[in-house]
Amino acid sequence: MYCYKKISAVVDCRITVNTDALIAQMEGGLLFGFSTALYEEINIKDGRIEQSNFHNYPIMCINDAPPIDVHITKITENPGSIGEVSTTAAFPSLGNALFNAIGKRCKRYPFSPHFLMEIVSRF
Repeated sequence: MYCYKKISAVVDCRITVNTDALIAQMEGGLLFGFSTALYEEINIKDGRIEQSNFHNYPIMCINDAPPIDVHITKITENPGSIGEVSTTAAFPSLGNALFNAIGKRCKRYPFSPHFLMEIVSRF
């Protein structure tokens, strides 16, 4: 549905203890964040949630996932933690990319094609 070239991320969590786990955490968080920002939406109609399972609640699938490059800074301070920083970074980075592409801020999620066409048609 969307056309991606690549996602690049730079992470600074001081000394990296387990590089593979850090990269996996960043990749998973980015894909989770982009999936939420692009596809996932809960609709309520007549006081009931319309989505009941994955057949009518779209999520990003593996064939939708772009290549991800994770770059880790070489900081020699004591190890820190990484948590879910990449999930929360996905929303604003995608929002800024869309702003650069269409010149208008998108102020609701998900950034579905229907919603983006609605925004572009207002020009």
